[in-house]
Amino acid sequence: MPLSSNLSRGAKSYCLQLTVQHLVGQSCIFTITLSVTPTLNVVNLDGSLSALCLAYQNMVQARVTIRMTFAHYLDARNFPDGNPQADPTQEKIEVFYIDSKTQEDNESIQFSLSSPADLQGIKIPARQIHSLCTWCMRGQYRQSPCGYTGTRYFTDRGKPTNDPAADACGGLMSDCKKRFGDTEQLPFGGFPGSALLRR
Repeated sequence: MPLSSNLSRGAKSYCLQLTVQHLVGQSCIFTITLSVTPTLNVVNLDGSLSALCLAYQNMVQARVTIRMTFAHYLDARNFPDGNPQADPTQEKIEVFYIDSKTQEDNESIQFSLSSPADLQGIKIPARQIHSLCTWCMRGQYRQSPCGYTGTRYFTDRGKPTNDPAADACGGLMSDCKKRFGDTEQLPFGGFPGSALLRR
């Protein structure tokens, strides 16, 4: 059952809708604070949310959908005389995931939310399909997951050198083979076949 609450922000009025499948048929009061770290605060007077937290690992990774719209687009049932401007397609949808439970008492439970884009240090896009080595492009040559620790040195153009300071990987499959050997399993971070695809 969708649960909704109206918020005022200056001259604009918003409706927030939270869908909690496990709370169907129960009343629930909640607030959502949208800031750098959004939080969700839900009333927990009868303890049903505490039971859900115990059963589902504090609801971590549960999806929270926020639907925002102007008050004049709300359904007719929200107005005593109906609403000729009602339009369910006029909404902005934001999706968050519960990151952690931050506070719980006899009256409410507070959760910290994270955006789907906030993946705790993972670079977006995580990988791109191209023929160059991802590890080299990210500056991870001689680090994990490249893992090369040998003493064969080459410039970024693939030319042999005796100077360790001039050693640099060009990010090509051929650079990987020069260092690890033609017959060894390579930790190449690219997709060599992608060069065959038409763009």
